[in-house]
Amino acid sequence: MQWQIEQRSGYTLARPQFSRLDAAVALALRGATADLANQGHFRVVLDMGGVEFVDSSGLGALIHMHKTLQPQGRLTLCNVDPKVSQLFKVTRLERVLSIAGSMDDAAALVLT
Repeated sequence: MQWQIEQRSGYTLARPQFSRLDAAVALALRGATADLANQGHFRVVLDMGGVEFVDSSGLGALIHMHKTLQPQGRLTLCNVDPKVSQLFKVTRLERVLSIAGSMDDAAALVLT
């Protein structure tokens, strides 16, 4: 699984380089989250711009990411595909996950 990781002022920007967040990549996402946390990066903006599909394993990995970062920081998603956004609404995860409409809004949320 490929990631583009950038350190920004006060947070980490993570851009997954895959279009499907499913069982095939969910375990790797959990590992990447552990790596970020072990390096002290607890404020993360996850740019979901290229992700077109999320299944239950992917949802579980996002929740795991949220819980791992939450005690010391925050996870905020941005550029969420409309289909994926609808899935978050149906599963009511938009109540758990911070979701912003733009990168700037996500950066502001993750830093609060």
